[in-house]
Amino acid sequence: MCCPSTPPCSNPRGAPAYPWCRSPCAVVPVALRYLQHGQRTAVAAYVGEETLLGNAWRVLGSTGMAVQVVYLPAVAVDGGDEDHRHAMAARVREAIRAEVLV
Repeated sequence: MCCPSTPPCSNPRGAPAYPWCRSPCAVVPVALRYLQHGQRTAVAAYVGEETLLGNAWRVLGSTGMAVQVVYLPAVAVDGGDEDHRHAMAARVREAIRAEVLV
């Protein structure tokens, strides 16, 4: 799953852009399913204004936790402009959502 190196690029505003946007590589979405004692659980979900540390503390303190990692089909990168990046992100989000909510 390694892509050829591409030099860093920048957008018209001068901020660094994502090098993958100009790469011929595809994005491989990954869905995570959390299980507790073999059953799906929402224990790893962020609640309200919970911090990363607070969430990690709660999850690591839970017993019987397991994570299923599901690699989804690759999504092609369509060009390098902002609209294509947002469209690709929406496709990836929907693919992950569909897998997790099964």
